[in-house]
Amino acid sequence: MNPARDIVIIVDPFSTGALYAPLFRARGYRCYAVLSSSSVPARFVDGFSGHAFEGRELLSLAECLKVIPAARVRAVVAGSELGVEAAERLALHFGVAGNDPATLAWRRDKFEMQQRLAATGLRSIPTVKLSEAGDTQQALAQLGQGERFVIKPNNSFMTDGVEFIEGRQALEQALRWLEWGRINALGVRNSGYLVQAFVSGPEYVVDLVASAAGTLVVGLSRYRKAEHNGSRFVYEGLEVLDPRDERFADLIAYARACSKALEIGFGPVHMELLDSADGPVMIEVGARLHGGVAPSLFQECYAPDLLSVAVEAYLGFEPASAASRLIRPGRIVFLINRRLGARLARDEQRLAALQAIPSFRGFKPFAEPDEALPLTRDLASCPGIVWLAAAGEEELDRDERQVRQLFEGCLGE
Repeated sequence: MNPARDIVIIVDPFSTGALYAPLFRARGYRCYAVLSSSSVPARFVDGFSGHAFEGRELLSLAECLKVIPAARVRAVVAGSELGVEAAERLALHFGVAGNDPATLAWRRDKFEMQQRLAATGLRSIPTVKLSEAGDTQQALAQLGQGERFVIKPNNSFMTDGVEFIEGRQALEQALRWLEWGRINALGVRNSGYLVQAFVSGPEYVVDLVASAAGTLVVGLSRYRKAEHNGSRFVYEGLEVLDPRDERFADLIAYARACSKALEIGFGPVHMELLDSADGPVMIEVGARLHGGVAPSLFQECYAPDLLSVAVEAYLGFEPASAASRLIRPGRIVFLINRRLGARLARDEQRLAALQAIPSFRGFKPFAEPDEALPLTRDLASCPGIVWLAAAGEEELDRDERQVRQLFEGCLGE
């Protein structure tokens, strides 16, 4: 460690961003938590524990610039999707490695991502951007003769506000009812919507870490989604796969090309893709760590794992290989509530049974005991997740069935 540069700044250290600080601190670095904006939703701020951070407090951007000496900063880290923009600008300000804020829109704006891919000759999703309600007729004209569409806010995440639409008449009606001005999952107002041609195919996630030494493929996952409660975008599971498997070579090569086209030259890359009939196509990208519990699960499944490689990259060390090795299959089980008015009861006996499942690695509820649960229609309404790691897929299948049975047993009116 360079004693003159012993500070790591983590912007919006929520979700997986909170996992960074203990690892940096174990290496002798002091970590400062910085809040990117006063509009960050309270549910994120309230969940901040301060563990392993200096003063156990969140600094504002103004406080960060005032109290942290530039000569002591070793790295600036985006702790969540919320913090990507501020992290890139702070990295430039402090003179440490990062991505160029001048091309930030390619990594933060869902419309600009697709435009950039198309401009560089990479496969992309036909997309029309609406910036006000009066744009709807123009959008219909630009979308050609397709009959299946996806509508989503341009500046949200967690599948918040994503809708599948079938038929031109249904699209016209949906466009008339868009929730302009609604505060979305990012804590900002919906200022624009995207209308995209619907692309079918299995959905994958490629996790990479970029540095001056190259880009390491650290994880490959496949989502299972299905229709529940009237939504086609409900997550059922995430399967951990082997990025060295030749069956996924084209997918990995395309992800690398997208990362380069979007000019993500440094730090973690979280990319969601569809393997369509025409080949892989990117849905969207995040210039940050995979969210949720995935990095913790990956510690069980990969060598080297995503979080460890990201820390090494921020500290300036070269990746050890071109791709991580799968050492154990893993799975995230997304719980689904299909019962209107259901409440999640705290059942110690069933909780003990859950923890006794052989492949069990963790459980995170997203609701308080006896809290009324919404019907699960997206990630924001998912009541909780369980993550598993086992020797084989059959064991994971068996244990997932048991997880779902236990969850159903905990639901009351």
